[in-house]
Amino acid sequence: MPINGPSYAFGRRHFLGVASACLGTAPYVTLPTRRSTRLSVADSYAGHNLPAAWTKARLAIFEKLGIGTLRTGVGWRGVESQAPGRGNTLDEAWLKLAMAGGFRLKLMIGSLSAAPGWFLNAHPDASIRDARGETIAGVLSPWWPSLNDLLAEKAEMVFAQVARRGLFEATDYVIVDLGTAGEPLYPAKLPSRFWFWDVHSGAAFRAAMQEKYSDDLARANRVWQRAYARWSDVGIPIPGTERGPLWNDVLLWYRDSKRRVISQQVQLYQRLIEKYGSPASQKLIILVPGQHLTDAIWSAAVATGMGQASVNIMVDTEFLLETAHRERCWLQTTGCEVLAEDTYITRYLSGHGYRIPVWGENAGGQPADNPHELATAILNSGLYGLEYIDSSHIVSAEGLPRSPVFEAFEQACAGLMERWA
Repeated sequence: MPINGPSYAFGRRHFLGVASACLGTAPYVTLPTRRSTRLSVADSYAGHNLPAAWTKARLAIFEKLGIGTLRTGVGWRGVESQAPGRGNTLDEAWLKLAMAGGFRLKLMIGSLSAAPGWFLNAHPDASIRDARGETIAGVLSPWWPSLNDLLAEKAEMVFAQVARRGLFEATDYVIVDLGTAGEPLYPAKLPSRFWFWDVHSGAAFRAAMQEKYSDDLARANRVWQRAYARWSDVGIPIPGTERGPLWNDVLLWYRDSKRRVISQQVQLYQRLIEKYGSPASQKLIILVPGQHLTDAIWSAAVATGMGQASVNIMVDTEFLLETAHRERCWLQTTGCEVLAEDTYITRYLSGHGYRIPVWGENAGGQPADNPHELATAILNSGLYGLEYIDSSHIVSAEGLPRSPVFEAFEQACAGLMERWA
């Protein structure tokens, strides 16, 4: 069946009827419709503690669309939001209704990018920073000395909470928190910029260079073609002021700092799944950016002492694919509408003999008005499933369809399920 072929026999009038019924006093009933766990939606309104009738209406629409999996977030900031040991802003009503409706869950368990404001106010040196001193809410610095211990403590706190509430019973996937929105990037705030100017990064860079050059400053000077008198003079240059080998070392250090955190986070989440969940039932997912960093882009960055967006946020696709293979994780590309990138990922996996399922999600909800393009990309690149980000483009908070994206998404879901069947 072509992806833009006929949709299910129910249409917009039927959905309006479902929404209206759910807004009444009738109990929520799971309808015996065909659903696929390979179709997922990130419900934009989860976590907002909206009226139960609205949630029931949205879930009824998702069910009729054939959605079998729902994505939501459960993080440190939500579990411990007011002060240490106090506060709980989990949307438990949404979670209970989703589980009662037979949906499977994809949980983004937040730790690295979910630090609450009270913590960062108490530890301002823990924030990641750019050259202007700007920070990103909730995002911790890779160079903060206590990072590993903190993440181990807070991630375990959230995993334990998820287990106590029985959420793992309905959870098929856990997304490893590797950065903002779970993505393994330095904050992708526009305009893109480098994020290695917090109070600890300079010392971390010098220590890394001393190790790399075996504490031989004369050797480092020869490579860099510089004349530093002492190691304390070595610092991270402002972009555009240093080109060649020194800037190459800065970029490699920047990349490797992220790699260290990624590896530690994946291994931490593996241990916590084994302790609180079930490795046989829950798969860890690593999010992969919708573009990879080519040799040409890297070389241009070294030559100019700068770097375009993919260097600023340091995408590292091949390392992520290798990590997923080594740690037995699944993958999810965050820009599946870019067919060339989907193909690059699947060919890389195939070429290395890696049998890893890959989900696809649209980039930040864009293009929100073209679900057909997303579904076609999923099929043409052989990705495992489609996750739509975000649901506000297809359904309102109250549970009413939003035209024309809703109708297009309905047809895309029907086409995908028929092809998969």
